[in-house]
Amino acid sequence: MPFLRRLDGDVKQPIPRGAFPITLALSVGLGILGIAALRLAHAPALPGGAFVRALSAVFAAGPLEIALHLGLMSVVVWLARGRRWVGIFAAALALVLFHLTGGA
Repeated sequence: MPFLRRLDGDVKQPIPRGAFPITLALSVGLGILGIAALRLAHAPALPGGAFVRALSAVFAAGPLEIALHLGLMSVVVWLARGRRWVGIFAAALALVLFHLTGGA
């Protein structure tokens, strides 16, 4: 969060020295937890090798995140007169609906 606060214009609060390693460790841990949950749920494996799946994250997930968070969330926050939670909720709901409909 300190990194995001700086992007949001809050430069008053310095970034703690341990923020990056903690963020990295939590990200890796949550990724491993997600993989374990998919294995326990017997989710089907995605087609292609690791390189193809890594590229799909850049060329498929990246634009989706940009469209939802930079586009939709920003517009909703603007329409809601700065209420960030409304934009976050709208973007999360759109992401869930996108995946539930199979990306249609």
